[in-house]
Amino acid sequence: MDYNVELTDSARQDLAGIYAYIKDQFFSEEAARHTVQNILLGLAALELFPTSGFRVAPRIGRSVPNANDYRGLVLGNHIAFYDVVESKILVEVDRILHSKQNWIEILGS
Repeated sequence: MDYNVELTDSARQDLAGIYAYIKDQFFSEEAARHTVQNILLGLAALELFPTSGFRVAPRIGRSVPNANDYRGLVLGNHIAFYDVVESKILVEVDRILHSKQNWIEILGS
């Protein structure tokens, strides 16, 4: 059964920020586009394998509010954080952050 993968507004903003950062810092629109495409390809795999990411709660030492099965999927230098909603056959991507960001603090706020 294929799950629907949807990006929240926050995840869309994260992708736009990733694109802008790479384009501006590395002066390469091609690199920015390639990075975003790779992230989207990785997210597409969640349609078939929604539980392939690691569980976030054990990593941060507490549960994530308003999440059923909150997970993180490493996609190159980035981590996509998402919730699996079995009742809706849905993967809701909440955030896409660089792996060097303090994502534990960001997710906890």
